[in-house]
Amino acid sequence: MIQVFFRPLLIASITAASVLTDYIALGFPRSLLEFEELGKVDTPGLIQMIGNLFSLSFVSMGSILSATDAPEKILLEMWHLVFTRGFYACPTIGFFSSGISALNAIITYGSEVYSTGSWSPSIRVYAILLSGLFMFGMVPYTLKWVVPLEEVLLKKERDLLHSEKGGKSRGDSHSSRHSLMETRKMLALWVALNYGRMVIPFVGVVIAWTIW
Repeated sequence: MIQVFFRPLLIASITAASVLTDYIALGFPRSLLEFEELGKVDTPGLIQMIGNLFSLSFVSMGSILSATDAPEKILLEMWHLVFTRGFYACPTIGFFSSGISALNAIITYGSEVYSTGSWSPSIRVYAILLSGLFMFGMVPYTLKWVVPLEEVLLKKERDLLHSEKGGKSRGDSHSSRHSLMETRKMLALWVALNYGRMVIPFVGVVIAWTIW
């Protein structure tokens, strides 16, 4: 799991460190062309994160929800595994990519001031900042729309586990079926929200890529 999710982040980190080391050794860049590499550092990790989100929704959750005879407890346990993997991988890559965009905007602005003498930021600087905001944008989206639903699902899983350990009955079969249907609807909603979460950083990738 660590290799699958964090290898692109490690590669991007090493590349960024290499580029910044060159800046320190060679002095401040005099041309925008000298640091185009840094503008492309944030995109590989972010593309990997978008791919992860798509895979979690389309492949993992698609397979889980296709099991029509799966008990509610199993559905929630399998979703919890998908949720945990996304929780540890995606935000880290998103924070890294948005940070690189901010650093790139600073370097771009400094290079423009150095070469032109003008203190007015160019459209390119604003575009880099905008791409970073979109890359970071999935964080408030997640906090506003996704986290409340995840808290409900996690609570449901805990309640089922406590009920099973305590030997308590869940009531008649009708209430059990109703709870199962409700859980399936919430899981389907989580998948839809996860697709939405994927679109936001994708816009940032498109902006970052077209800049260069």
